[in-house]
Amino acid sequence: MDRRGANPFKADEPTSGQYDAAYRAADARRWAAYYGVPFCEPAGLPADPSLLPRACLAADNQGAMVAMCQAIFRALFADGVRIDVTILGEVARHLGLDARRFLMMLHEPAIAIRHDRLIDEAIVRGVFGVPTFCLGDQLFWGNDRMVLLEAALRGTPMR
Repeated sequence: MDRRGANPFKADEPTSGQYDAAYRAADARRWAAYYGVPFCEPAGLPADPSLLPRACLAADNQGAMVAMCQAIFRALFADGVRIDVTILGEVARHLGLDARRFLMMLHEPAIAIRHDRLIDEAIVRGVFGVPTFCLGDQLFWGNDRMVLLEAALRGTPMR
């Protein structure tokens, strides 16, 4: 959002009710209850917002991108863990990765470059928030659009 130049979370006043912290927290709890999954507000996010996606990309070098993404989400939104580089190393070990190699890759320029290229691609594709799902040239924004994405994957005509 910062690269796009419009981050509604950094405005002095939320640009709309959906960005109000209390509303977002209540909405997240409702969605978690609907899906039957645990949820807690994150204890805190890293100062460097690229750390978590870079961790997923670094894990990808050992074939564990999805596992790392799931572990990070669980740690943040179910277990309330404050994630830093040390915790990421522990997660990598828990996933059976070579933690030393993972931590080295986490800081490799190639990982940062890949991260930036993915952001550039998202901007070009018109992504404006999370979660966004891309299917061909179609964008589906928000978890409430997953039913539409599933229908499109099944080949159900969208009118």
